[in-house]
Amino acid sequence: MNICYVCNEYPPRAHGGIGTFVSSMAHAMARAGHHVVVVQLGVSNSERVDGVVHVVTLKASASILHPLTNRLRLYSWLRNAVRNGSVEIIEVPDYQGLLPFWFPYCPVVVRLHQSSATYARIFGGCVFCGYWIAEKGTLAFHRRWISVSQWMLDYTCSTFNLRPKKSSVIMNPVTIKPGNVTTPPLPECFIVAVGYVGERKGSYVLAEAVAELLKDRQEMHLVYVGAIQDAMAKDKIYAILGPSLSKKVHFVGWLDHSVTLSSIAKAKVFVLPSRAESFGLVALEAMAMGVPVVFTNFGPGPEVVTDGKTGLLVDPYSPEDIKTKIHLILDDKGLADDLIRNGKCDIEKRFSVEQCRSQTEEFYRTCLG
Repeated sequence: MNICYVCNEYPPRAHGGIGTFVSSMAHAMARAGHHVVVVQLGVSNSERVDGVVHVVTLKASASILHPLTNRLRLYSWLRNAVRNGSVEIIEVPDYQGLLPFWFPYCPVVVRLHQSSATYARIFGGCVFCGYWIAEKGTLAFHRRWISVSQWMLDYTCSTFNLRPKKSSVIMNPVTIKPGNVTTPPLPECFIVAVGYVGERKGSYVLAEAVAELLKDRQEMHLVYVGAIQDAMAKDKIYAILGPSLSKKVHFVGWLDHSVTLSSIAKAKVFVLPSRAESFGLVALEAMAMGVPVVFTNFGPGPEVVTDGKTGLLVDPYSPEDIKTKIHLILDDKGLADDLIRNGKCDIEKRFSVEQCRSQTEEFYRTCLG
């Protein structure tokens, strides 16, 4: 197949989860014998080859009408690529709605990672009106959807009041690149939380949950890996724990992905009592690194972590539940070892790149008919 991925976050540009995913999937498809091109909007027109993947950058307009003109420029490039035979199926993310037009030239698949609108709805925020219109248009015109979780599929349907004509739930792959990296100074024994430090990721309820534990276990520390979400986040956590325990809390900030994974690997427990996740990739990465996981039971939590087998699920609003589950892992080595073993096995079976690639391939074939 001649496959085109639309992705404005393709590395090595500053990128997030979508860019990492598209890079992994594009290379997996190319290794399987498909011709793969990635197209994105950027500061200038350029083309390059990333291993076996052709990457095209279209110069983005900075005019007042740039949201529309940039999408029309992308539309024109895709139409010409289909007409000259270099593209026969297109995948776009739901985020920011990059193709909100009828496109009769070839099938278009929308992958539901997490749109701006669903994110705003989850957390009670606002979404830029132009993004909402573009995201709904992209989903409405292109009703072939792949979702990273059943929860994300259902939530997208209710957010936009739309249903797909064809859909599939295909979990994101977990890709761990081995390598020796230098981690920041870390305590010898610690609990780790990864993600934005703030209420949405459960940072404050985690501090409440571990306060007694940090007091009772002199060797135990708490490490937050991730950017500070609001200016008062550190002060709120210090206030929860008090002056003496605050010395056992470490904020290491945002880290490169490989450094983050190496830091997770040194932890005794990974904890993410997030209020909402579209998928929760970092929890699966912790499982792959051989660390027992405590994860939220909200959103897709039960889809990605099997409670009591590959990890422990918690109520993200209950410090008592989180404290109990952490204690279970720390006090029961047999349980911790079982979670680690089962977690690694689950990653290999359900979250490999090849599993995601083969399922996506099959979905593409049904779209091509």
